[in-house]
Parts: sequence; C-alpha cells; structure tokens
Amino acid sequence: MVAERIPGASGAAGDTDAGKHEREVMVHVIHVNEVEKASFKEPIDATLQQVWDKSYEELKIARQPKDIFQTGGEHPKSLMSYLGLTLAQAREQKIITDFHFGIASETGGA
Repeated sequence: MVAERIPGASGAAGDTDAGKHEREVMVHVIHVNEVEKASFKEPIDATLQQVWDKSYEELKIARQPKDIFQTGGEHPKSLMSYLGLTLAQAREQKIITDFHFGIASETGGA
C-alpha cells in the first residue's frame, strides 16, 4: 500500500505519455513560393496559429508580412480566419480534411 502513495509509482506518468502520443498527428507543410517542405508531429490540440508558427522553424524560412497559411492540395483555401482553432476543431468543423498545409507569400507587382 505504501508504494501506491509514492508519486509516479502507479505508472500514471507512463499513461500520460502514452496518451500524449495518441493525440499527436503528423503535419505536412509546403512553402508554395520557396518549394520547401517539412513534416513534423504536433498535438491534436495545437492551434492552427501554433502549427503555422512551428512551420517556419521546421522550414527554416523567415515569415514575410504578406504570408498566408492555407490548406494543402490543388485547391488551397485560406485558414487566416481560423488560426485560433485547434487541429481537432478545424477537422471536426470540416475546415480542414487532413493535416496538409501550405504557406503562400503574396507577391506584389509594380
């Protein structure tokens, strides 16, 4: 009985780690203009903003003021209005269908 009162002895910490891995997803991001790609794991409860921020670290590219975070694929749609949603919420609301994203830079003309 004494061992059960020792923190961590019940294996609860291990259970927490296992739960964390089940709640992670593989995210795929491409920087459309630079043609750079990265894949990394993110918790399913990470916001789209957090995923976008981490994408720059993974791609090793600096954010530009006119960059847009969008869905991946042939017909991307802007996610700029949904950056506060988690990956899980965005999928549940059918804003995203998978975890493939793109970053596009608006190019200005003269």
